[in-house]
Amino acid sequence: MHPWVLVAAYGTGYNPPMSRWGRVRRAGRLHALLPAFRSDEAPTPAIHAEGRDVKGTFSCPADPLARFRDLFAALEARRGWFEGDSPLRFAALTLATTKGSADTLAADVRECAARIAKASRWWSPLTGDLRFLISAILLRDGDTAEEFVRDVARVQALFRRHRMRRGEGYEAIAVLLLRPHCRPITDQHVLAIKALYEEMKRHHWWLTGPEDYAYCAVFALRRESPAAVGNRVEEFYSLLRAAGCAPGDQLQRVSHILYLNPRAPHEVIGRFVELRARFRSARIRIDAADWDELAMLTFPEQSLSEVVRETVAARDALLEHKPSPGRALAFSLGASIAFLKLHGGKHTFTDAKSLGDLQEIIAAQQAAAAAACG
Repeated sequence: MHPWVLVAAYGTGYNPPMSRWGRVRRAGRLHALLPAFRSDEAPTPAIHAEGRDVKGTFSCPADPLARFRDLFAALEARRGWFEGDSPLRFAALTLATTKGSADTLAADVRECAARIAKASRWWSPLTGDLRFLISAILLRDGDTAEEFVRDVARVQALFRRHRMRRGEGYEAIAVLLLRPHCRPITDQHVLAIKALYEEMKRHHWWLTGPEDYAYCAVFALRRESPAAVGNRVEEFYSLLRAAGCAPGDQLQRVSHILYLNPRAPHEVIGRFVELRARFRSARIRIDAADWDELAMLTFPEQSLSEVVRETVAARDALLEHKPSPGRALAFSLGASIAFLKLHGGKHTFTDAKSLGDLQEIIAAQQAAAAAACG
């Protein structure tokens, strides 16, 4: 799979390794701001989202593939000797829905990335390739490098105060996702993340680690209690196991994505299994590394045949274009581009709130993949 976290090796205890760049999806913003949630079983801190009230839509380019190519070409043109091209592909995909010319956005990303590195400690994960994706997300959200870096340091101190496992890169991603909706991020927000984290550990203590902070941050903005979130995620986990998926960290991440799908769990799993079969029939190898792409593609309302057709077309076009991203990454990128194209068509998603949450999860995955390889 292509994990989501450019900084893989922070924290202690068992953390399944995330070694490959993948899971490329497009970044978006959370489209509805949710008031407090509380657990029915125990007092749970409430989150009040005080950021921008973003509508349940996002700007989709007329030709997502062409937009991605233009942005990646502009970013690649200035790539340094020691910079990988995968982080730039993530950034280009994130910027696909951001207004502005490709050259201007590429220059803005590099300027923002340089300011992040300057404002960060030299050993910080923010000085690695993660900064390019973070810069793209900050530009999308109208945020600034210096304010973000200061907030990361402040919120990390809150994580330590509440005795949460250390995971600097993952904590930074959680801050990145919360900032557009919760300013300032307070103890209340961190305690809400901790409550969800503990609920995840109750189901799978050996799988849950700091790499799940980003999911907890997104889930904390919803109305559901930690118990309700944990039970629905576990339902998807069990159904996927029954469908033949191997247990493990990857299956838990996929369950987090599917949790956001407003359809009934059995219907969602049916679409997931059918997508897997159809891609294999199209001679595309699908393994555990590709499950999160399948999970994302269960959201569009279009027919599964159309979803597969658009994904395969985008993948093949990427493989033909030089420099080629390779087959595994081409499928991931192709799924993201198909996702954008399908959403931009005449159909809409069944639930704008879930779409917004999915987009935020996608941003988390991208950043997380960055963190694991940084």
